[in-house]
Amino acid sequence: MKRTLICAVLVAVLLLVGCYKPMFDVEHVTEEQLNPRKSFEEESSKKPRTDGNPFIDRVVEYCPAPGQFVNTLPLIKEGDPMDSVLKRCTECLANDARTLVHLGGFGGYISFAFDHRVRNREGRDFMIHGNAFRAERNMSRGNSEPGAVMVMVDENGNGLPDDGVWYELKGAGYDLPETVKGYKITYYRPDPNKKATKAPVQEGHPDYVVDDSYIRWTDNLGGSGYIEKNIYHDQSYWPLNRLNEETLSFTGTLLTNVAIDESGVGRYWTYRIWEYGYVDNLPNDEEKGFDISWAIDGEGHPVELDGIDFIRVYCCANVQAGWIGELSTEIATAWDLNLLDEAKAPRKKAL
Repeated sequence: MKRTLICAVLVAVLLLVGCYKPMFDVEHVTEEQLNPRKSFEEESSKKPRTDGNPFIDRVVEYCPAPGQFVNTLPLIKEGDPMDSVLKRCTECLANDARTLVHLGGFGGYISFAFDHRVRNREGRDFMIHGNAFRAERNMSRGNSEPGAVMVMVDENGNGLPDDGVWYELKGAGYDLPETVKGYKITYYRPDPNKKATKAPVQEGHPDYVVDDSYIRWTDNLGGSGYIEKNIYHDQSYWPLNRLNEETLSFTGTLLTNVAIDESGVGRYWTYRIWEYGYVDNLPNDEEKGFDISWAIDGEGHPVELDGIDFIRVYCCANVQAGWIGELSTEIATAWDLNLLDEAKAPRKKAL
């Protein structure tokens, strides 16, 4: 009886073994079956991150127009390769460093990225600070040097703004009849051997000019003028890493009727402060941020974006304001409001 029972058990075991099928055939095992975690990570890496460091991660483009702080904010030396210039800009702005970067006159721009995609949520999505302030004598105006904002999606995912479309964020001045869309300006590199010119100083006006015909510009409206050189900044106003280029051209939206000489003798200049939509416009403690939903295409039509990977700021006014010099946007820092609420943001002053 016992022998019969043992035999029955053996037969049952053999039948079970014959019917058993492993979870996978070793000869045909897949990488996903052997390492499901790796497969998950690879799939996740294909999707843009929406978390990470809230502050600027890197500067990907920097092309200032001529201006009085060019080559000093940040320091640029003759022959500097673009990689070195971008690294210097990144050191100024990344991780809330708050060292000002100067964009020069109309069109000068900077483009930067975070280490993740900025989501388009309800309300404002990211913050950018400059160094604007209100005038003591006229609080409705001040030192506002507006920079328009553009955004781009990294379509090919290579971390460079080389394949997408730049969409402008529609600011408060965009729809004004005097605003010029598609404004184009060209600056001409000054001859280093050029002799400075200087018109006689009118009585009561400040004597600040070193060369009133320093860097010539023309535009697509038939206008022309000069970036003047003043007594406060004696370095080259032309980017020293672009001395091999005879001209620099920029295109964008031009805000007009910006500057007023309230003194009448060139001593007290103020700029218009816009309600929203421009960098270095409102004082930092009044700025509420920028909304990706403001994005428009080249014809001014709204564009729906779930998120963006690159942000560009460019100076959108063409003004020579006496002894103050050209109107020129500066940027100090930026952050993703999805990750760092404005109320939690540090209040360091820009250097």
